Amino acid sequence: LTSALLVQCLLLTLVLAVLGRARSRGGRVWGSAKLGDRNGSPWDASPPALSNGTDGRSLFGTRSRASHRASTRRGQVVGDNGAQGRVRCTDRLEDIGELRPPQFLLVSCPKCGTTALYWHGLCKHDRIDCVARSKETNWLRSHDVSRYTSAEAFYADYAAKAFTSLAPKEQRAQGRVVRENVITLDASIWNYVSEIALANAAAILPCTRLIWILRNPLPRARSLYFHTLASRPLRLTDPTGSGPSQYLSLADMLRPEIDAMERCTGSVGVDPSAGFHAPFLRCLEKEKPSVLTAGGRQAANLLRPGLYAFYIHAWLARFPGKQMLFVDYQLLRSQPQSTIDRILKFLSLSTSGTPGKFVGMQQYLQTKHQGGIDTQATRAAHRGLEELPVQMLAQLQRLLLPHIRALAQVTGLQYTWNVSSINR
Repeated sequence: LTSALLVQCLLLTLVLAVLGRARSRGGRVWGSAKLGDRNGSPWDASPPALSNGTDGRSLFGTRSRASHRASTRRGQVVGDNGAQGRVRCTDRLEDIGELRPPQFLLVSCPKCGTTALYWHGLCKHDRIDCVARSKETNWLRSHDVSRYTSAEAFYADYAAKAFTSLAPKEQRAQGRVVRENVITLDASIWNYVSEIALANAAAILPCTRLIWILRNPLPRARSLYFHTLASRPLRLTDPTGSGPSQYLSLADMLRPEIDAMERCTGSVGVDPSAGFHAPFLRCLEKEKPSVLTAGGRQAANLLRPGLYAFYIHAWLARFPGKQMLFVDYQLLRSQPQSTIDRILKFLSLSTSGTPGKFVGMQQYLQTKHQGGIDTQATRAAHRGLEELPVQMLAQLQRLLLPHIRALAQVTGLQYTWNVSSINR
């Protein structure tokens, strides 16, 4: 009788365990499913470990901010994709119909090569689907996920509208075949500076991998200046209206921001560890540097997006560093193939057969640098562009070097950027 009861108890325990596993669809064991299993991992290998210990749960079952801080050591070398064994990662968001949420994100800054890497690089890979019709869907920062009763409701209501439906007919028209063993990508140059985007990503995509493209902040500011000229011509006020069009120079655009950075550095320092709430960023917000154009006042904001350490600290507070990879823009231009291979390795994708696929990306990067955006405003600015005054370059170097050192400290990588020149 005792043996029979024992056997029944064991069978009941086994049944309950199976039922419990079936109910918890969100909880997946990375690396335990075969490639191509829709209910399993899309990765070839186990992803980096996420955290150890007890998970603190918050909105939609995500880890709390405190538990992420406890499990993420600042300053660690990130992007090391070594074997981690079977580790648990919970997907908060399942596929909705034929819509597949992004499994990795390009978290990049304006004028850092995001378009080249997205359209002319990663989207060319056979195992990667760029799920958006447009690179800048901005769905993560457009709505606060806390307004919805579930992550699925948020995605179905807004985010799904931003993505391409992976219908077989549409894919055949594009010369591609829908397969189960692909991973999906989204990209934006504005998510990384948005607290709402960070909160939403942490809430519904905690397993996503993040790829940052970082560029020397001074040439990046110069490139953004020309882009701004093309999209919003920075004409100076001409009282008579009889003279030729004049445009704000790069030095004119930089001066208010440099002065604001000087004041903030002197008053609160440049410690980036508080992320979005760092005193330095708050100080710049209060300063509101701007320039006067014929169309009115416009924010002078060429340098601030390139102060990467602040934003990386903010994302590290919500995502483990092992889910992040940092790409140097200089290497993306000079060594595109090896850089792509490094990214594919981080994504656990094969690098075999990739040579020659990314020639278009290299050509795109070179063309953008040689010709820029071909508009009258840009050509006029090029004709009048001179090197920045020596005193201004020295001031910029002094102001930017502490931020580059902070970036090296938080990423564990070294950057050999020359901030004494505006070129590249």
